[in-house]
Amino acid sequence: MTNTYKITADPVGIDGVKLDGETSSEFYKKIDSNYKFWEALGGINSVSKVNGLLTAGEGSIYKVAQVANRVGVRLVNGEITS
Repeated sequence: MTNTYKITADPVGIDGVKLDGETSSEFYKKIDSNYKFWEALGGINSVSKVNGLLTAGEGSIYKVAQVANRVGVRLVNGEITS
């Protein structure tokens, strides 16, 4: 396992809609730490949609925490088991 993931980035406008005529970019990123995972999710440039417009947000750090808190958790029929 190489921990390498393909990332696709789409240029979007302030409303979060992909810009016509713009090309998506693809690159590969090795994600082997929570910091690199945070970066791949937007990091310091993370945004959220508020009232229909993109604004600076902390969604990426919340997503990393959500994943980190679920490590070692096993669901059976939707219930957490040990």
